[in-house]
Amino acid sequence: MALPKDQWESIYDSVNSRVYKRSDREYQTLKPYEWSPVIHNYFNALTKLPCSISYKNAKVCPNGEISLKIYEKCTVCLSNFQLVLIDQPLCTDIVTIDCTYEGGFRHCKSSNKRKLIGNKREQLKKKKINENQSPAYVQRVEAMGVMEYGDKEPSHLPSTNALRILKHKALKDEQINSDPVIALSILKGSSPYNNIIRDISYDKFYVHYWASTEINFYRLYAINTDVPRVSIDATGGLVRKDQN
Repeated sequence: MALPKDQWESIYDSVNSRVYKRSDREYQTLKPYEWSPVIHNYFNALTKLPCSISYKNAKVCPNGEISLKIYEKCTVCLSNFQLVLIDQPLCTDIVTIDCTYEGGFRHCKSSNKRKLIGNKREQLKKKKINENQSPAYVQRVEAMGVMEYGDKEPSHLPSTNALRILKHKALKDEQINSDPVIALSILKGSSPYNNIIRDISYDKFYVHYWASTEINFYRLYAINTDVPRVSIDATGGLVRKDQN
């Protein structure tokens, strides 16, 4: 497995990484939530297997005989995946990690999906929220980047349901309060909604809201019309413009 220098630096920070101590040994770790997606992307690109590897530990010992050793396994076929980096990477453009994968992986029929974490999660969240892309479209674009015709669906390709949940949680995090009545009450006391939301009732529930601009437009309309009529739906939107 050959990682470009910038990608290696994106998962390991030798300067700012916390130092852990265990008995007489000191070690660091790869960046949480960042290293496992990168490693698994390379694993899938090299093997094209649907295995769902469970990544837990990634200890880095800069002064040890083995600089990096990762030992994980597939949660379905229980094949063992081992990565070893003998020497601490120097100022080189490529970091080469020796990989071995042993077990019954050739017959693995895993349908398990890896959890969306790290930068990939934020990228997909942006596509869903800011760019308003559908789950099926996002999944199709992601599949085009990691799959070829005839490949088995990789475990790190997010399902459409996972993408829907991602959007739901992102929108929920932006809510002022999970209770809509309490959220309206908070908005009623903050600018600019304090001049728009007038009355809130819980039982029976209703909200009276209007802006000063709307009142001014209506007054002008009433002055210039013999019989002023306005058709408004439940959301407060104008349904039909009256020609009189």
